[in-house]
Amino acid sequence: SHYVEQLLGAIDLASTGFIVISKSGDTLETLALTASALKFLQLNDFNDLGTRWLFITNPESNRLSNIAREIGAPIIPHDQDI
Repeated sequence: SHYVEQLLGAIDLASTGFIVISKSGDTLETLALTASALKFLQLNDFNDLGTRWLFITNPESNRLSNIAREIGAPIIPHDQDI
């Protein structure tokens, strides 16, 4: 999204980390924001994505945990009772 790109362009990405939280791992808004930010970082030659991201989600197979695995980012299991 244009807003996400503007925000990411205004911060110091070299010292920025990202935390993504979704209990189900399939929340559309969370997935869209994550995809936009990842694409922006990749287009700006940030190749160490796994060290910049932390995912809190159901560690079973879902879209968000699949993204985390693809970039080599850690996944913290989301408490299913919350």
